[in-house]
Amino acid sequence: MVVASAFDPDRALDLIARQRIDFLLATPAMLTAMTQARTASARDLSSLRVVVCGGSAAPPQLIRRARAVLGCDVRVGDRQTESRSLIA
Repeated sequence: MVVASAFDPDRALDLIARQRIDFLLATPAMLTAMTQARTASARDLSSLRVVVCGGSAAPPQLIRRARAVLGCDVRVGDRQTESRSLIA
Protein backbone atom coordinates (compact mmCIF):
# COMPACT_ATOMS: atom_id res chain seq x y z
CA MET A 1 0.00 0.00 0.00
CA VAL A 2 1.27 3.43 -0.94
CA VAL A 3 -0.17 6.44 0.88
CA ALA A 4 0.68 9.99 -0.17
CA SER A 5 0.50 12.91 2.26
CA ALA A 6 -0.95 15.22 -0.41
CA PHE A 7 -2.23 14.79 -3.94
CA ASP A 8 -0.22 15.91 -6.93
CA PRO A 9 -1.19 14.34 -10.27
CA ASP A 10 2.35 14.07 -11.60
CA ARG A 11 3.63 12.57 -8.37
CA ALA A 12 0.71 10.13 -8.27
CA LEU A 13 1.43 8.95 -11.82
CA ASP A 14 5.14 8.66 -11.03
CA LEU A 15 4.32 6.52 -7.96
CA ILE A 16 2.01 4.27 -10.00
CA ALA A 17 4.77 3.72 -12.55
CA ARG A 18 7.63 3.31 -10.07
CA GLN A 19 5.82 1.20 -7.46
CA ARG A 20 3.84 -0.81 -10.07
CA ILE A 21 0.55 0.06 -8.36
CA ASP A 22 -2.41 -1.95 -9.66
CA PHE A 23 -5.39 -0.48 -7.73
CA LEU A 24 -6.22 3.18 -7.08
CA LEU A 25 -8.95 5.07 -5.23
CA ALA A 26 -9.55 8.59 -6.58
CA THR A 27 -12.08 11.41 -6.61
CA PRO A 28 -13.36 12.78 -9.93
CA ALA A 29 -11.18 15.88 -9.46
CA MET A 30 -8.10 13.70 -8.94
CA LEU A 31 -8.98 11.58 -11.96
CA THR A 32 -9.41 14.69 -14.13
CA ALA A 33 -6.01 16.03 -13.04
CA MET A 34 -4.34 12.67 -13.62
CA THR A 35 -5.75 12.26 -17.13
CA GLN A 36 -4.58 15.76 -18.03
CA ALA A 37 -1.10 15.12 -16.62
CA ARG A 38 -0.94 11.72 -18.33
CA THR A 39 -1.49 13.25 -21.76
CA ALA A 40 1.28 15.77 -21.09
CA SER A 41 3.88 13.17 -20.12
CA ALA A 42 3.95 9.48 -20.96
CA ARG A 43 4.60 6.96 -18.17
CA ASP A 44 4.37 3.19 -17.99
CA LEU A 45 1.10 2.59 -16.15
CA SER A 46 0.65 -0.95 -17.43
CA SER A 47 0.48 -2.27 -13.84
CA LEU A 48 -2.69 -0.24 -13.15
CA ARG A 49 -5.67 -2.58 -13.47
CA VAL A 50 -8.54 -0.83 -11.64
CA VAL A 51 -9.36 2.71 -10.55
CA VAL A 52 -12.37 3.25 -8.28
CA CYS A 53 -13.67 6.79 -8.53
CA GLY A 54 -15.92 8.17 -5.80
CA GLY A 55 -16.56 10.99 -3.37
CA SER A 56 -18.70 13.03 -5.76
CA ALA A 57 -20.53 12.63 -9.05
CA ALA A 58 -18.35 11.43 -11.92
CA PRO A 59 -19.57 12.37 -15.39
CA PRO A 60 -19.68 9.46 -17.87
CA GLN A 61 -17.32 11.31 -20.22
CA LEU A 62 -14.70 11.50 -17.45
CA ILE A 63 -14.92 7.75 -16.87
CA ARG A 64 -14.60 7.07 -20.62
CA ARG A 65 -11.64 9.44 -20.91
CA ALA A 66 -9.91 7.94 -17.86
CA ARG A 67 -10.34 4.43 -19.27
CA ALA A 68 -8.81 5.52 -22.57
CA VAL A 69 -5.97 7.59 -21.13
CA LEU A 70 -4.98 5.35 -18.20
CA GLY A 71 -5.58 2.12 -20.08
CA CYS A 72 -7.39 0.33 -17.26
CA ASP A 73 -10.83 -0.42 -15.89
CA VAL A 74 -12.38 2.59 -14.14
CA ARG A 75 -15.30 1.96 -11.81
CA VAL A 76 -17.60 4.42 -10.07
CA GLY A 77 -17.96 3.84 -6.34
CA ASP A 78 -21.36 4.77 -4.96
CA ARG A 79 -22.24 5.01 -1.27
CA GLN A 80 -19.07 3.19 -0.39
CA THR A 81 -19.40 3.57 3.36
CA GLU A 82 -23.06 2.56 3.45
CA SER A 83 -23.16 -0.38 1.08
CA ARG A 84 -19.69 -0.92 -0.39
CA SER A 85 -21.26 -1.18 -3.83
CA LEU A 86 -19.72 -0.44 -7.21
CA ILE A 87 -21.47 0.75 -10.32
CA ALA A 88 -20.26 0.56 -13.95
